[in-house]
Amino acid sequence: FSVFSQIISRKGFLGHVEPTEIRAAAAKALGGIKTPEATKLLTDLSQKETRQPVREAALEALRERNSATDSIR
Repeated sequence: FSVFSQIISRKGFLGHVEPTEIRAAAAKALGGIKTPEATKLLTDLSQKETRQPVREAALEALRERNSATDSIR
């Protein structure tokens, strides 16, 4: 979790350190980590992230996680 969180959240003087594509990939990967911390970070990204590809990746990860949970039931 912490590696993905750092990739997504780390900022430098002029904004995020990692390219948008890397941050979006980390958000998608974070969807496979089913912890409250990962869920909170994905939810925050889906609501507050300014870069659309990262926001969409977080939403997709949350949707996939929810659909996987629904199919198990």
